[in-house]
Amino acid sequence: MSTVSEASKSRNQDHVIDTALPDALRDLLRLNASFLTALSLHFAHNGVFTPVELGQLTPTIQISWGKRRVEIDDLRQILGVLQLETPEPPTAIGTRAAALALSNYGHGKVCVEARDDGIEDFCSGGTINEVALNDLFLRNISYLWHDFRRSCRSASQHERRQSELAADTEEFGFIHTAIVGEFMTALPMAPVTDALSLQHLENSRSSVQKRRQEFQTVPKGKKLMLEVNPDRPAKGSADRKRNLLARIRAKEVLAAKAPAGPTQSELQRKSSLEKIMAIVPLVTHLSNATENQARQSTGPKGSQRTSIPLPNLLQHLQGSLRNPISREEGELCIRLLAQEVAPEWIELVTMGTVIVVVVKKRNRPTDSVINERVRQRI
Repeated sequence: MSTVSEASKSRNQDHVIDTALPDALRDLLRLNASFLTALSLHFAHNGVFTPVELGQLTPTIQISWGKRRVEIDDLRQILGVLQLETPEPPTAIGTRAAALALSNYGHGKVCVEARDDGIEDFCSGGTINEVALNDLFLRNISYLWHDFRRSCRSASQHERRQSELAADTEEFGFIHTAIVGEFMTALPMAPVTDALSLQHLENSRSSVQKRRQEFQTVPKGKKLMLEVNPDRPAKGSADRKRNLLARIRAKEVLAAKAPAGPTQSELQRKSSLEKIMAIVPLVTHLSNATENQARQSTGPKGSQRTSIPLPNLLQHLQGSLRNPISREEGELCIRLLAQEVAPEWIELVTMGTVIVVVVKKRNRPTDSVINERVRQRI
């Protein structure tokens, strides 16, 4: 990484940040840039307040960085530098970079998430401001590095470090690897705090565990006594039986006062009346067919009365109706026709042991009349 500012050449001024960094710190700058790019992509697709698990974030960072496997301590180190508040003049986003934090959601799930405090300082267009955060990271890491080198030069007991830093020229020369390693070890690490959901879960677990221990501490043979209210009388089995008997009697009284429903015979009569209009066309057709047969046997002069044995008529009804009908229900329909609905058209005549249905063709009422009579009786 090239030198960011020529002003770093003046080492005598403490307020100037030395931006000439060794290779290890330059790699850290590239790692921070890769981290911010991966985080920005996640926030752009899922929203700024959606936590991202490290297991989903680190593969993208590794591909972009191209150095080695990224560990959680690497991200803690990056966030620790970003969260650092230095006395240097603030950048475009100020010093409130602590809105990015690591949260523990339990079961080994650690996520990077944005906190509400200070989020407006580093967000733009629905995601994070990578340029501003990269500038903040460079400012903080340069400040820490400059402060670390100055402390090494000013400490009289660190003569070895001074000799190693003597080769550092105005254009930034060689620095001993041990010095850089010591600086990297001293970098701040961001803490991993428990998420609110995990805290609530732990509180509930501790409450359950506490109650379990309370029950386990009860000595053997000692029964737990329930608190009894002396003002409230205890209800025994006799009270329950009396209450049940009272409810049964109340239901019986209510049923006795209710109006009686239709009887079985009334229900059968209503059902037969509803099927009369389906039977009338069949009776008419069967009487006409019987009359035609009689004309063929006796001559063109026919009678206006047709006799059909009741068993034969019921057999035809059972085989011709779309909806099945029983023999008893069919006989009830014929009797209702002969006795109530159309007695001028249908007549039942008993001849010995045989019941004959006499159909008077001339006296047949119209369908509308039959339908009206049925409606009145239902």
